[in-house]
Amino acid sequence: LLWVVTAFTVAHSVTLALAALEVVDVGRYSGFVEALIALSIAYVAAETLVLPREGRARWPEAFAFGLVHGLGFAGFL
Repeated sequence: LLWVVTAFTVAHSVTLALAALEVVDVGRYSGFVEALIALSIAYVAAETLVLPREGRARWPEAFAFGLVHGLGFAGFL
């Protein structure tokens, strides 16, 4: 769990920093980012219901979702 939370937080921070430094233009893609956020939440929910205790590493997923969620948060700010 520690690696999953850390991966999500690092990715979230990276996209927030990129948006703050205006490396990424969040405003142009806000609708797409919001749809990706909804899809990522639905994916994790479905995966948890279908494969509740699979023994694989989940931190890469958490990192990817953190990037998307960070973009959504940056667009909100």
